[in-house]
Amino acid sequence: MDTALLRNESLLMEASVRELYRLRNYSLQWYDTGTLNSSGDSLLGFIKLAGEFGLMSDHYHLQRISGLVEVKKTEQEIVESDMLLTDSFFAMRAHLKNGRVDPLTFVRKSYTDSLDSAGIKILISNITRPSIKHSLESQEPTHIQYRILKDSLKAFLAIHNKDSAAHHKIMQLQITMERWRHTKAYPDRYIQVNIPSYNLFVMEKGDTVLRSNVIVGKPFSRTPELESVITSFVIYPYWHVPRSIATKEILPSIQRDSMYLTNHNYEVLDAQGNVVDAATINWASLKEDYFPYQLRQREGRENSLGIIKFLFKNPYGVYLHDTNSRRLFSRENRALSHGCVRVEQRRDLARYLVRDDNVYVTPDDVDQYFSLQQRVDVRVRKPIPIFIQYFTCEYINGSLKFYKDVYQNDQEILNVLDSTNKMDERLAMN
Repeated sequence: MDTALLRNESLLMEASVRELYRLRNYSLQWYDTGTLNSSGDSLLGFIKLAGEFGLMSDHYHLQRISGLVEVKKTEQEIVESDMLLTDSFFAMRAHLKNGRVDPLTFVRKSYTDSLDSAGIKILISNITRPSIKHSLESQEPTHIQYRILKDSLKAFLAIHNKDSAAHHKIMQLQITMERWRHTKAYPDRYIQVNIPSYNLFVMEKGDTVLRSNVIVGKPFSRTPELESVITSFVIYPYWHVPRSIATKEILPSIQRDSMYLTNHNYEVLDAQGNVVDAATINWASLKEDYFPYQLRQREGRENSLGIIKFLFKNPYGVYLHDTNSRRLFSRENRALSHGCVRVEQRRDLARYLVRDDNVYVTPDDVDQYFSLQQRVDVRVRKPIPIFIQYFTCEYINGSLKFYKDVYQNDQEILNVLDSTNKMDERLAMN
C-alpha cells in the first residue's frame, strides 16, 4: 500500500484509518487479488443504504468509491478505494453514535483525530456481513423513539418518489434521529418540554402521568434547550422584570402614561433593592442605556407570571410559570413568550410535585394557598429532572406527529450537512 495516500485530506477518520493499516502491515482490508471481497461488497451496500440510518450516503465517499469499483482499476486506485471504504466504516460508526452536527451550536463535529479502538478490533478480526451490520447498528441510540423514527424513515424512503410531501418529512425524521444521538437516557421519572410541539409531559417509567399545553419563546426570544432539576416553586410570586423588557417594552409605556405602573401593579427598586416612589423619578430622562432601576410586579392574578412559577438552575434565567393571559393556550402557534415556558396545567403540576410530601406541603395545602392567594415558597422534597428539547417529529399517542420548525433549528443543521456534502464532493474531485 502507498502510505502517502493515508494523508488524503478528505478522510473523516484519519487517525483510525492510519492505525488500522499499521496493524495490518498496510495490507488491504476490502479487496482480494484486485477484486472487492464479500465484506467490501457488503459495506458498500450499507453505505448506499445510509439514508435508512438517518445518514447521507454521499457523506461516505459513495460517488468516489462507486467510480473506482465500477471501472478497471490501477493498483493505486484499488488502494484508494480500500482506504475510503475503511474511512466510511469508521465514520458511519462515529456518526451513528455521536452525530454529525452539534444541535445546540450547529457546528460540524470532527472525528479526524478520534481513534475507534472497538471498530479497529472488529476489522482486524475475520469480518463478515453480520459483523459489519452489528458493528454499525450497535452504535445507534436504544431509545424507543429513535427505533420508531428509524422504522418510519424506511417507510417514507420507500414512497418518496411517489409523494412530493415525503421528502420534507424524510428530512425531519433524519434530523430528529440526529438529535436523539445527542440525547442521554431518561431517568425513570422526569418532565419533558418539546418546544415545537408546545407540550409538556410528566413521565414515570415510560408512562405519561400529566400532559399540558405550553407557550414557548418567540423566534427572536427563544426558549433554550437545557437539562436541569426542578427543586422548588413559588405560589403568587413577584415578577422581577428582565432589564431588556423593562427598557424596551415597559419604559416607553411609562413615558406615555403616568399611571402605567400603578395600573399594572409594578414597583420600582433602586440598585440596593429598596422600593422607590415612582413619582419622584424623571422618567423622560431615562432610556435604554440609562435605567438605574429594576421593576418588580407584585403578586396577584394580574402578574405576568400568573399565580405560580417553577424554579430550576440554568444559565439562561428561564423557568416554568403560569400566565395572566391564559386564553393564549388555545392558539395553535404558541411561540409567544420572552423565553420562559408558560404551563397551562400549572395547578396539577404543583400538586404532582408535592404528592409524596405528607409532612410539609401536601396537594391539599397547595389548593389552600391558591384559594387564599397567599405567597408561599415550596421546596420539592423529591426534585424532578426537566428536559427542554427540540424535536420536530415524534411518535405519540399511537401516531407519528410532525411539527413546524418554529426556530429553524432543523434548517440550520440541514445547512451544515449540505455544506459538508458539497465540501466532500469538492475534495473528491481534487
